[in-house]
Amino acid sequence: GRYSLHDPHDHAPLGEEHFHCAPGPSGWRYVSQTTTPTGDHAGSIDLALDELGRPIRLELHASAWQIRGAALEGVTWVRTDPTGVHATEGNVKAHAFTGTSPAFLIATAGLL
Repeated sequence: GRYSLHDPHDHAPLGEEHFHCAPGPSGWRYVSQTTTPTGDHAGSIDLALDELGRPIRLELHASAWQIRGAALEGVTWVRTDPTGVHATEGNVKAHAFTGTSPAFLIATAGLL
């Protein structure tokens, strides 16, 4: 499928998100590529949900950064540049991920 992304304030086009979703080994998986309004690659999302619809793993690529996260005793993540030299890790008390991608809205709707 495909979503058009717009700025929530002035409704200017931000690009598109092309996605695929299907059952995965842990439950459900959403994979997408985002593009700019001119069609250039802007990033990607790989979101895995468990059999109850809870987000359990996330990988984001945007610009020159990538973020990998998992819901393990809170939300744990590693943010790094493409070389892996500049990596930072974090953990916070939380039950799930969220973001601007429609993937997160679909995941939330699945929980309802």
